[in-house]
Amino acid sequence: MSHTQASVIGLGSMGAAIAQKLIDEGINTKVFNRSKTAEQPFVDQGVQAAKTLVEAFDSDVVFSMLSHDAAVLEVFSDELLAQVPKGTVHVNQATISIAAAKELEARHASAGVRYLSGPVLGRPHLAPAAKLVTVAGGDTSTLAEIQQYLDKFSGKTFHVGEAPWVASLVKIGVNYNLIHALQAMAESISLVENAEVDPNLFVEILTFAAFSGTAYAGYGPMIANKAYQPAGFLMEMGLKDLSLVEGAAQDLNLKIPSTALLRGLFETAMKDETLAQSDWSAVSEVTRRQIDM
Repeated sequence: MSHTQASVIGLGSMGAAIAQKLIDEGINTKVFNRSKTAEQPFVDQGVQAAKTLVEAFDSDVVFSMLSHDAAVLEVFSDELLAQVPKGTVHVNQATISIAAAKELEARHASAGVRYLSGPVLGRPHLAPAAKLVTVAGGDTSTLAEIQQYLDKFSGKTFHVGEAPWVASLVKIGVNYNLIHALQAMAESISLVENAEVDPNLFVEILTFAAFSGTAYAGYGPMIANKAYQPAGFLMEMGLKDLSLVEGAAQDLNLKIPSTALLRGLFETAMKDETLAQSDWSAVSEVTRRQIDM
């Protein structure tokens, strides 16, 4: 088994897509998967399949995409890492807990194996077009050394700090935001389709008018910087719109689970003289205060 430029450990849908993109870009790549069936499409192309994890680590950079905490902690054991050549770069792309991320950091540091966290945002079909987004945490110089490989499948890399676990935290935060977005779409689509509005038309309106990038790009910096003046949309207007949603739901005999929570946040904001005169995105400050309590 010869030394390669890159290895990919874990050939689920995302791992396989990343491996294939590296191969298509001419990167000398080997693969490893505990279930050997997943390796076969690569073997059929003449790609090396490592027989062991130690062989998989015989590369300039090793990418891993495993499913959860238990898998990464089992696979990347102290025993394995002790057999890995010192200075090898391992990029863990799995979405894992902060505790697991910190444990992996410690294990790699003890073994002298360079460790980066690099979870990706996006779905596997984006890898061939290099449109995934990588959230990277770890040593700046190590990241720069392997950036050429990330660029093969990722259109943008955000380096969020020298501590690898921070990238895991950021990915968790992004996923949490996506969960909320899904819930918001589920509720709003259910609302309008009960009035016999074509849900596909509604989604077209939603993506054209609100989620083409403007909402997240506009409100994100305002919330991050607590910059709520001048007010583009007053707090009371947000409360009014919430009342309209509640009224429409009542008219259609629907119950929308999160409206009571949202109303409580807006009503609390309206009791604060400063927030009441601010942009409605300042409702975020109510949540900030509750978290800080």
